Amino acid sequence: MFCYTVKISTNSDFSTMTLFAQGITGTQYQVTTPLNESKTYYWAVKAVDSKTSSTPCVSTFTFTLPVLTVPQAPMGFKGSLSSDKLTFQISWSPVTKNSDGSNIDDLASYNIYRGSEQKLTLFASVPAGINQWTDLSMQGVEYYYRVSAVNSSGIESAL
Repeated sequence: MFCYTVKISTNSDFSTMTLFAQGITGTQYQVTTPLNESKTYYWAVKAVDSKTSSTPCVSTFTFTLPVLTVPQAPMGFKGSLSSDKLTFQISWSPVTKNSDGSNIDDLASYNIYRGSEQKLTLFASVPAGINQWTDLSMQGVEYYYRVSAVNSSGIESAL
């Protein structure tokens, strides 16, 4: 009787494992841990007999998960500049939906961009569940801000 070992990695040399499952007795296996969207995965199978002799898979296979959902962009922004113009607090409404209207169940964080009118760069990130942020490093300079939502696969809402 054979059993199988399955390994899945984002590295073609399997130097890090996304999944390692052994003792599989059937010829099918369903991944129970969510995999990230927009990533390429490598997988291989090894057969092991009842005497623990093994035959490694000579081929490595790949698959890519497409982008399945994109978070909606945050809305409901409110900002407050301190009287000394040294700090700026921004808040927004929580993101609860994906851009396709489905409920978001994998919101991971919000990215905060800061810069001039022509160029905004990623400046900070806060975890999901936090809907406000204070810039303590303004030093009297006028900045523009944007906030985006990011899911657990790293897929970011439109800016």
